[in-house]
This record gives sequence, C-alpha cells and structure tokens, in this order.
Amino acid sequence: MAQEYPQFEEMESLFQPGSVAVVGASPNINTPHGKAFKSIQENGYQGKIYAVNPNYKDINGIECYATLLDIPGPVDMAVIGVAADRTMPILRECAEKGVKSVVILTSGFSEAHAQGKNVEAEMASLAKKSGMRILGPNCVGLINNFNGLWATFAASQPDVSVEFPHAFDLISQSGFFGVAIYQMIMEHGIGFARYASIGNQADLTFSDVLNYLVHDKKTKIIGGYIEGLKDGQKFLQVARCALEREKIVLAMKVGRTEAGARAALSHTGSLAGSDRLYDALFRQTGVIRIDDIEQLVAFLLLAVPGRRPKGRRVAVVSVSGGGAVILTDKCAHFGLEIAKLEAKTREAMDSVLPSFASSANPIDVTSQAITEPEILSRCLEAAALDPNVDTVILSFHMQYMMSKGIIRDILNVYKKVDKPFLFVGRLFGPAQEVACLENEIFKAGIPIIKDVNHAIWALSSLVNWDERVREYKHSFCFPRTGTQRQPLKLPYESKILTEHKAMDVLKHYDIPCVPGEITVTVGEAILAAERVGYPVALKIQSPDILHKSDVGGLRLNIANEQELRVSFADLTEQISRNQPNSLIEGVLLQKMAPKGQEIIIGMKRDPNLGPVVMFGLGGVFTEVLEDVSFKIAPLTRYDAEEMLKEINGKKILEGYRGGAAVDKKAIVKALLRISEMAMANEKILEADINPFIVYDRGQGGVAADSIIILAD
Repeated sequence: MAQEYPQFEEMESLFQPGSVAVVGASPNINTPHGKAFKSIQENGYQGKIYAVNPNYKDINGIECYATLLDIPGPVDMAVIGVAADRTMPILRECAEKGVKSVVILTSGFSEAHAQGKNVEAEMASLAKKSGMRILGPNCVGLINNFNGLWATFAASQPDVSVEFPHAFDLISQSGFFGVAIYQMIMEHGIGFARYASIGNQADLTFSDVLNYLVHDKKTKIIGGYIEGLKDGQKFLQVARCALEREKIVLAMKVGRTEAGARAALSHTGSLAGSDRLYDALFRQTGVIRIDDIEQLVAFLLLAVPGRRPKGRRVAVVSVSGGGAVILTDKCAHFGLEIAKLEAKTREAMDSVLPSFASSANPIDVTSQAITEPEILSRCLEAAALDPNVDTVILSFHMQYMMSKGIIRDILNVYKKVDKPFLFVGRLFGPAQEVACLENEIFKAGIPIIKDVNHAIWALSSLVNWDERVREYKHSFCFPRTGTQRQPLKLPYESKILTEHKAMDVLKHYDIPCVPGEITVTVGEAILAAERVGYPVALKIQSPDILHKSDVGGLRLNIANEQELRVSFADLTEQISRNQPNSLIEGVLLQKMAPKGQEIIIGMKRDPNLGPVVMFGLGGVFTEVLEDVSFKIAPLTRYDAEEMLKEINGKKILEGYRGGAAVDKKAIVKALLRISEMAMANEKILEADINPFIVYDRGQGGVAADSIIILAD
C-alpha cells in the first residue's frame, strides 16, 4: 500500500512560518505558554508574532487578541498552551482561520486516559478534513535555528559557541529528554539545525517529520528518540530514502525490556513493539541504533568535523603498550581491521623509533615520544601515508603542559595528509587550558573521544554505514510501490487455512509446492497417488489440528497401494477416536519430497511495523536457538540475500563439512514471493512454510508444509 506523506510545503509552514500566534500567551514565563511566547520573541525569529489571550491588551509590547479569529492577518502557525479541555475548541478556530500548522504543548490526552485517545482521534480527523497539520499534543514544541524560531517552553539558547553550526537535526517523542540531548550536543561544539518534539503524534508522526528532513537539502545528520512507531511501513520507505540520499539517521529506540515498554506506554501512549523487529528494521534501512546520549555524542564528534574513512582498516598509534592492546581488542570486537603496514612504512617508523620498539601495527611509540615528539609525528605521518590504512587512531593520556608541543606537531601532520585521525584519550591539567587545546584539535577536524568503547563503536558504525550506502546503491534494491498482483479473494469461513488451501495461495505467488491432492475416501487417495507418483504422505486437514503428528494425523513414506489402503484407514480411524469434535476437511495426499536442507520461511503482520518476513534453518535452530532473521516487507532482493547471511547457521547453506551448497537463489525467490503476498493481502496475518526444502545449487526448492492465518 502506498504511503501518504505531508507535502513539503505543509511541513514548511511548521518549520518556516511567516507568522506565529501563541494561544494562551502570558507574561508569566513560569508557564509553558508564557515561556514559549518569550522564546519566540527572543531568539531571532523575524516573522509576525501574535498573542492570543482575552485577559491582556498586550504582552511585552505585542498586541493581544481575544481569539484567533480576531487576528486581522493570516496565521501560518499556532502554538496552543491552554488546558486540555479547551484544546479542541481552539483547534476548530484554527481550522476556521485557515491556520496551516499547529503545535499543541498541552498534555493530558492518550498518555493519561482512554478519553484522551478519543480526543486525539478528533484532532487527526480535523487535520485531515481541514488540511491543517498538528504537532503533538503532549510535546514541548520545536526549534529551527535556521530562522530563529523557538516555539518551545522547555529550552533556552545555551551560552556556548559551536564550531559546526546546523550539523544535526533531532526528532523526539520525549520532550525534555530531547532537550537534554540538545544541550549536551551543543556543549561539545556541535550546533543543532532543528528540533521537533512530536509527543503523542495525533497527526504528524515521527516518520512524517523524518520525511521532511530527509528531503531538505540542508539536512546532514538526523537523530531520533523513539518509544514506538505508529507507521512502520512509512518509516521503512523514508529511511530507505535517507540511505539513497546519504543522510545519516541515528535512532535511540527505548522499551527493550517489558518494564521499559510499560513506561513508554504511560509516557506517550506508545506501544514499544518487539525490540527484535526494530533491530531488524534499523539494520535493513541503515539506521544506526544508539543506546544512550554518550554514544550519540561520540558519533557526532566523529562524523561532523572529521574526514570520512574509506574503509575499516586502521593503524593504532599509542604512547602506551597497554593502550595499544586495549584499542586493538576493541577494534576487533567492533569489526575493524588492524592494517598490515607496507615495508616502506615500517622502515620509515624504524628510523625514528627506539631500538626496543616495534613498528608492527599496533605501533607503540613508547614514552620516549614524550621527550622526542618527532617520534610520534613521524610515525603518524608514515601510518597516514600507507595505502593499506584508512584511519589513524591515536591513543594517549597526557598532561596538558607536556602535550602542547606534541599536539601542534600532530596538527601539522594532519594538514599534510588526507586520512582521518581519531584521538582516544584525555588531556590532564587546568580545565580552561585543556578545553582550549581540545577545541583547537576539534576545530582542525580531529575528533577527541575520551571513552574507548564509544570511540571505536562510533568509528565502526560510520564505516558500516558508508559500506551500507555503497552496497545499497550498487544493487537494485528499492522495491516498487505496490505489487505485481491484485489481492487474492480469500472466501474461507475459517481463520486458519490448512495446508492444501495454504498451498493454493502459495502457488498463486509462484512458490513451488510439493504435488498433492485433497481426498476424502481411500478410493480418491489411490487415484491421487497414481497421478502424483509413489512414495506419498497422508496428512489430516483440519483448522482445529495445527500439529498433525501430535494426534496421529500424519503418515509418511507410503510406497504402494496396499500400504496406502492400510495407512488411510488407520489415520482416519485414529483421528475419529482422538479428535471427535474437530472439523475435518479431508486427507491431503502428497508426494514425498526428496531429501534436502529444510528451512523455515514465514511472515507475521505486526500492528506497528506491518508485515514481517522471517527466515531460519528450521527445527532446533528455530525452536530452541531462535536462529532466525527478520526483515520488514516489502523486501528488496538485497534484503532477502542479507537474511541468508544473518543467521548463525549460514555455513550450512554454503556447504558444511564437504556438503554441497544449497540453492540460495531459490530461497531468495521464495522470500521475495512471501513478501509480495504479504504486501498484497492485508487479510493474511500469519503464514508459515515449514519446511521449505531447498536442494543443491541450481536445483531449486519446494514448500512441503504450510499454514496461513487470516484476520477476522
């Protein structure tokens, strides 16, 4: 189903309004509406500002109107800070006035009680009918530093200077936590572009705001605090678009635990959803998942000022052998490669290193580099010039007075080469002097990250993202909007489609199935066996019996007519005795499929993310080890191929211990067909092919058993 997005112009009225009216404006800055009114006035916004409050003639020199409708000119955006029970009447005035966008600061809706959910539904209906867009309710507003619009009560402009303005945009479901992120990022010299607190998402969702930012040429890096997505399918498409446009998206998705999910529900009324599925969604779309603000800060310190690494090969240079070992271990843990240095690189290093030091990577320049700074600068330059090195990581903890001259030498080296540098460590000394020196390093384009875990994670994440962009662009991977086939008519009385009915659906989507026929009598079974060929299997077909083998409803490897007669009679008699009240549709006679590698392919419709496709090896790998891969539909070929690589048992598919490699193309095709089926048929809630038997490379595969569950 194609997703509807707000037009860019609609979102511009939110972030670039020509005029703003604050409903409930007040001179009391200790109230949300009073603080928001003051913030709009004091941060450089050049548009027309209106105050709406019948209790005042003017506020801070700005004329006050009794109602929105009394304002003589057009109003692009309204900021509402009145009580919850007065919000809907004000919104109706906004619609009547022709207001283009509204920010609702007021809380007390779906996050508080069930009636609040109904009010939010009214808001959404009014927005759709009038064309007016609504941010919130239960939000702290928005900030746009491009035009000085601070329509918020929760933040003040930090008294800090930034070296890299407008570098980062943030969308947050938590208003004040988003403000905390804003403050911390600014304190590290990185400037915000825009901040949107989306609250309960009655109208505009996280994905809507993300879509606007992705399509804005000014956007560089986008961060998000997410408690739960209301429109996973829209997010999937927007995040793919971000990857295509090379816009980095980072997401702090909370609610990993049951307790966290409950907290999210009470905070913004959001269903957290399966954390494993969110992990899959983020991996699929190149979104970088972060766990805390410190990770976000580390990533921005690396990505905003510095040069981009062209690969994952690193040279580690340290004034401490212990520091070099720790960094090397962390690089291995996060998937970075310790580069093998060329002979001429090592010769250049050996010419300055003390005789007891080694030029092998990681390079311990020893403490002698402190008294002979040339050792460190020459080794850094040699490492940076080596074609096998993508990034140079320098680890040292040093006193400020000892490091000043060394830092100057390092900056001179950095100017001469084109490789990115990363400093991991701390300078010790007077706080002001240390801050000035660190700022000089950062301004030159070299990030300083004090925590080794955060530093190497950030570098690995940036490298992984760059690789993801290249891989995604290299392959044909953006799916069509829609599907090749029309939705199937599924006029079945039962919610559960037993195997023979499920197989009919699969065959419609070109998923090969084991030949079989539904039978009622032994005579029908004999004729069917003659058509499909022995050996055959018999399977009871009942929507009341999901596990056939548990009730004696399965017979395998029937070799001839005599065995078929006996097996059919035995099966039907046993089912009549054990399951007298079950609805029996018949007995499926199926040709025995040749042995191959059994896998499981399935789909399930998630209420927030939409259809999810699953792949695994089946059997104990799925049931006990949970060794499966998930992807959100619609799948691209790239997605399907990635699913085969993501399971721990992938070596079995490649030919383990002398075995033949399986037909991966057949698996990929089946995954794409299941995705297409899921997208075309909203009535299908779940589907399992278990097993799908895949044969050696080039020999294809076949569905041997299946079940489909429909919505009421």
